[in-house]
Amino acid sequence: GITFYAPTAFTPDGDEHNQTWQPQILGVDVDDFRLLIFNRWGELIWESKDPSSAWDGTYNGKIVEDGTYQWTSSVKNPLNDEIINFSGSFVVIR
Repeated sequence: GITFYAPTAFTPDGDEHNQTWQPQILGVDVDDFRLLIFNRWGELIWESKDPSSAWDGTYNGKIVEDGTYQWTSSVKNPLNDEIINFSGSFVVIR
């Protein structure tokens, strides 16, 4: 089965704790993965095709504002090639 857990908050404030946002993903085809993060205006601010990558809370070289951000992800089930979509939101706290 596929496991997809996404944290609901993180704190990119430079204190060495909880500095990145990264879903924990198991059981997917790592060659067919996509994760998008959007700001409150729907602007794409981060994209990854690597399920092991983590977002550091920056956009254009600066830490983003506090607030709620939306994410979407599509993954492929390696057993039957089914595409599964996940989505949600998280809060950035500085």
